[in-house]
Amino acid sequence: MHRHALALALLPALLATGARAQTVGDDVVKTLWCGEAFTALFATEQAQIDAQTKPIYDAFVAAAAKLVETGTQGYLDAGYTEEQVTKIKADLVVEVTPIVTSQGQAGKFSPDECNPVLHKVLVLPASSSEPAASTSAPDASSAQ
Repeated sequence: MHRHALALALLPALLATGARAQTVGDDVVKTLWCGEAFTALFATEQAQIDAQTKPIYDAFVAAAAKLVETGTQGYLDAGYTEEQVTKIKADLVVEVTPIVTSQGQAGKFSPDECNPVLHKVLVLPASSSEPAASTSAPDASSAQ
């Protein structure tokens, strides 16, 4: 009888620990959300990129991929399974696509919140003589 009482007393603590193991910080949520938003945005602009701006465009695409990779790892580190993260990312693509294709929806994060996240991982090509803010690369500010 005492064993059952002890097990019942420990049950809430065990459940709380499991729930905490799958909680991610706001920075991880933002990193993945912004990464998926930029990925969707840059995919819509791919056909408009000419040979001259392609290296800069590729740098922005790589930065968006880095955000998705970093955000994904943040979820995995918090105890989410690969399957759960895959579902979260698929849901994010559905969420952000209408936002970045200018269908009038507001995003969870604004361009003012996402642009600094992107620029932290953005590495422009060495041959680029223009600063990132004045390049003719995809307009990251329209990503929400």
